Amino acid sequence: MRVIVEGGSRLHAGFHTIDPASGIWGGSGFYSQRPRVVVEAWECSEHEIRAPADIATLVSKLGFEGGCAQVVEAPPRHSGLGSTTQVSLALAYALSRVVGENLDLFRAAVMMGRGRFSWVGTLLAKHGGFVVDAGSGGEPSAITLSPIPSSWRLLIVIPELDRGLSEEEESILMKRLRSPSPKHESMMARGTLKLALGVVRGDLELALVGLREVQIGTGMYFASSQGGVYRVDAARIVDEASRSGIYLAQSSWGPTLYTITDSEKARSDASLLRGILRELGYRGDIIISEPRNTGLSLETLE
Repeated sequence: MRVIVEGGSRLHAGFHTIDPASGIWGGSGFYSQRPRVVVEAWECSEHEIRAPADIATLVSKLGFEGGCAQVVEAPPRHSGLGSTTQVSLALAYALSRVVGENLDLFRAAVMMGRGRFSWVGTLLAKHGGFVVDAGSGGEPSAITLSPIPSSWRLLIVIPELDRGLSEEEESILMKRLRSPSPKHESMMARGTLKLALGVVRGDLELALVGLREVQIGTGMYFASSQGGVYRVDAARIVDEASRSGIYLAQSSWGPTLYTITDSEKARSDASLLRGILRELGYRGDIIISEPRNTGLSLETLE
């Protein structure tokens, strides 16, 4: 037997709840069709996982015996696209099928140590669309799960800048943080509510207002760790895009930036952003992606 599992990328919108003392980090985010995750698994006599060493180590915690798997396509690592969670869960799903096990995706995520600071990536791998999670710790659960309107597009900018924090670096930093101020907490909560309402109602303008508010609240909270509301090198892109009428959000620690737009404006917005990157002297990829309103999908090849 040979199977292919395909998934998308997680775009983090920000946090709505932060309580470091209790270990509760509640966030929200979108599932994007691109950049894609594609993994392959097949029956073989000797168990082997062809993947980055840290991801192979995560999947090995599930104790599969037999079966081989490899990563065919994946987003860049530590760039704000949630690749570690998406790739590890895709590999686990694929391997489970070829060895005849019935994988519980949420249980697998817990066993692999996902969800330390967010269940957004795991919930999106399961359901797709847009999610507001119910906070890290325990089992993955959601406050809101909603499809993203099919006419919307996720316009993603991946500039060639220094990578974001690794998971180890992130863990060290997060342990030092205190609870947010009432002002920042209020901005994150209000912004998340507006963002969720905009997605559910198909109101793009309301969703953008909410995204901006949750981003600013989250960014102000992390400002001392990244040099400002946005990481310093990416802030120039955000500022120039804003002057041209495009609001860019930062996904996790970046450098990936993104916005939500509609299918009619996506090409012109992408062209404008390419011009901004050139003017600033940056290289990078700009991706127009449809939303992915399904989670990981599996195809049996033979």
